[in-house]
Formats: sequence, C-alpha cells, structure tokens
Amino acid sequence: MNLPLFLLLIFSFFFSLSTSSNNSTNSDVTRCLKEFYTSAFNGDCNCTKGLDIFSLNSTDVFKTGKSCFLEVAKEECFSKQYDFLSKNYDQFLEVMTTKPLNDSNCTSTYYKYNAQKCLPMKTDIAQKVLQTPKNAKVNDPAWLKLINSCDRAKACLDENCYFDEKEKIKLNEYCEIIELGNTEFSMCQKKILKEYPDLSKYNCLKGFDFLNNTMVSEIEKYTGKAECTKEIMEDYCGEIAVENFDKHARITLNNIAMILMASHGLLSTSCTLFVIKPYREFVKNIIKGNRSFNPQDMWATQMQSGSVAVGSVSV
Repeated sequence: MNLPLFLLLIFSFFFSLSTSSNNSTNSDVTRCLKEFYTSAFNGDCNCTKGLDIFSLNSTDVFKTGKSCFLEVAKEECFSKQYDFLSKNYDQFLEVMTTKPLNDSNCTSTYYKYNAQKCLPMKTDIAQKVLQTPKNAKVNDPAWLKLINSCDRAKACLDENCYFDEKEKIKLNEYCEIIELGNTEFSMCQKKILKEYPDLSKYNCLKGFDFLNNTMVSEIEKYTGKAECTKEIMEDYCGEIAVENFDKHARITLNNIAMILMASHGLLSTSCTLFVIKPYREFVKNIIKGNRSFNPQDMWATQMQSGSVAVGSVSV
C-alpha cells in the first residue's frame, strides 16, 4: 500500500471540508469561532482550560466564558469582527445558542457556528495519522488515540445537520480504513511481506505473485484470489488474522479505490465512496489512465441497471 498517497488522501479530506470562510462579514464571526475552538482544542490559551467548550450545551459555555472568548477573538479575529463581538455579544450569544424551530434549515447561522467545533477534531485525526508509528502493534496507544479521535469527530458531525450525509459517510469510510490498521488482519499483511515466505506450496496461487506489493496485486488478492489469500493468512498468522475477512477485504479495496481516485484527480467525483461493480473493470480503467473513462457515467449507467454496490465491493 502506498503510504504517502494514503496520507495525502487523509489530509485532502480533512482540509477540504469547508465549514468556515476567511471572507466573513463583520457580523459573521465564523472564522473567529474556528480559531477559538482550535485554540481551546489544542490548549493554547489558559482561559479555555476550565471551560467545557465541546459540550452539547454551548449556552453556559459562552455565557461564563465571554471574557475568554473575547480574549481569543481579539488576537485571532479581524478588528472589525472583534469590535462587533465586543459591542453586540448578546446578539451573537442568541444566534449561537438558539436552535432554529425549523430543523430543515441546516445552513442557518446557528448550525454553521456550532459546526466550527468539529474542525479541530478532524485536523486532529490527520495529525495523529502522522504520529502513528509504522510498527505500531494492535491496540498500541497510538492506534487507540487515533481511533478515539475518529469516534469524537464522527459524534461531532452526527449531532450537527450542517454537515450533509456525504461528508458523514466520507468520515466514516476514512475512519474505517484507520480502524483496519489496528487489526490482526493488517498485522498479518505486514508480517508476510516482511518475512517474504516461500509460497510455492499453495497451488491456489496458480502463478500469481502474492508478494508483489502493488495495487494491482492487492486488488487481485481480495477479489480473484480472496480464498487463497485467506488460506495463506490463516496458515501464517492464525485464525485471528482472518476474523471478519470479508469486511476487512472490502475496506482494503475501498482504500485502494480512494487512493487511485486521489492520484488521478477523481477524488471529488460523486462516486468516490460508491465502489463500482465489477470492481476490476473500474480499477483497470483507472490504472490504464483512460482519461475518456468517466466513473460518474459508469456509476449512473450501472445504477439504472441495478448493478452498483453502494458503500461496498461486489466481485
């Protein structure tokens, strides 16, 4: 697996979701809130440490933490926005803490403002990915911290309808890939590639180079050679390595699909997380650099024929 591309993919996701704007008007203090939440999350300001800023009840936080918020705003916000806040704090507080009666208006200022607290959580995931050692074992503290960051970010997005379902699905998919790293399935993959064993006794390979660590080989391992792969992994690593094999194979294939899409400039297409059936035809077109191939067209055509596997891989 191409780790740099995977990390690029993680970063491209966590820094591409836009819930704030640097072009806020004087009365739109989205940018200020983003900086305030980031400062609080990172523990950069002493005044934020005694405040339960990331609680569901933000009313009390912004009432009791008024002086702290304005202190951060003075440093991080445009001067005109800070002036607006300091003179109209009660107006800001009402907008920030009064949930609209009409829940369908998810683009309202209330939801946009409250969505800002999720931003540092997403950034934290990207940072922890880089901090996780390549040789980290199952349930290593680094893995557990990373998975905890994922859970926290998912909960934050789930409670705010400002984030649409596509964004929530994306986060769940990325966190699924991260969770896969903390499994005996992944540890076994690493072990086999590191030890480079003689696999000639496995007739099921039929000439397939199992140890060729390329994306094309990885795809074949979990599609055409899936049963053979499962047999090899169980022999070398025990039954624990192949528990939930089908699920872990699906996540691995989804990961490859996203890496390929990212490396070919297709990450932003609407079918990023709708892995296309048949999977090998889709990957073949991407690998060959077929620029006339449009995955959106293929997705639309196969949706009409009922042959799309949504959120999973059919082979």
